Amino acid sequence: MQRATQQNLIILEGGIAAGKTTLLKGLSERYGFFAIEEPVTNNPYLEKFYADPMTYAYPFQMWFLELRIQHYRTAVQHAMNNPSQIVILDRSVFSDYVFALNCYNDGFISKEQFEMYMERYLQALDELPNPAAMLYLNVPPEVCLYRIKNVRCRDCEMGIPIEYLKGLHECYEQLICQMKQMGCQTVNIDWSSFGSVDMIYNQCNEVCLKQEVIV
Repeated sequence: MQRATQQNLIILEGGIAAGKTTLLKGLSERYGFFAIEEPVTNNPYLEKFYADPMTYAYPFQMWFLELRIQHYRTAVQHAMNNPSQIVILDRSVFSDYVFALNCYNDGFISKEQFEMYMERYLQALDELPNPAAMLYLNVPPEVCLYRIKNVRCRDCEMGIPIEYLKGLHECYEQLICQMKQMGCQTVNIDWSSFGSVDMIYNQCNEVCLKQEVIV
């Protein structure tokens, strides 16, 4: 059965420190997109997860999954209420799977825990429409690590190993294939040296509103 699509909703994806927030801000300030940033505040497990993933990976992932489900529903509702405005969401419930799968592959989540996670994840997806497109900012893990340590400089992230970022990169490749199978348009963008906000604006308009591109 074909999945429903929210035509004016776009999800922005990419690894940690890929540059999503900066691009989101540019699209919002320059072109009036309704931007919804990734919720990172008041997470009771974030610092604990990075310090001790074996203990906290599962509660961390389940907490984030429920938050992203709620976050995506909010984005869909705003898009439905404002059909002429493009809504762009910084990370989504769809890519929450990337982080859970990476934790499972690294042995931080057991098989039983991953199965329970997937049961809730798939249940949520059955109740939610696709976005019009997924924009994936493709940044090599080594570049992400440099930005984490020299640009973002968040204390809780400074100890993230390159292996974790490489795992996320591989899991995102799987997500791209899955989103295509679900009938969602995916745009893979090289963002290793950042890029043009105008280019992204044109792509978003082409996908969502079928407007003429700017020259």
